Amino acid sequence: MIIISKRIEDVMGIFIFLLLTMAGVISQEQITFVRLTIIVLKAFIGYVIFWLLGIFISDILLKTILHSVEDHQPKARKGSLLSDFGTDKNGDLKKIKVEWK
Repeated sequence: MIIISKRIEDVMGIFIFLLLTMAGVISQEQITFVRLTIIVLKAFIGYVIFWLLGIFISDILLKTILHSVEDHQPKARKGSLLSDFGTDKNGDLKKIKVEWK
């Protein structure tokens, strides 16, 4: 679960970083060192924002969805209701001499 969460965070952040970097480089303006620095800073800020969003999506929502899924298979009843009791409860019933057939 932790590995899946970290991969979702990393993929979202890296995708946005590369997307913003490519959009800045492909733009019509002349590329200078100052312009390239601004492009990389914007891409890094986008990476951090989407990395945090990835934490929210993967960590909170994914765990909530997976932990809220319940096992809807009914238990198969075999024998009487005493078969559902643990051994300590069966032992208590044997002490008071209750016999079930």
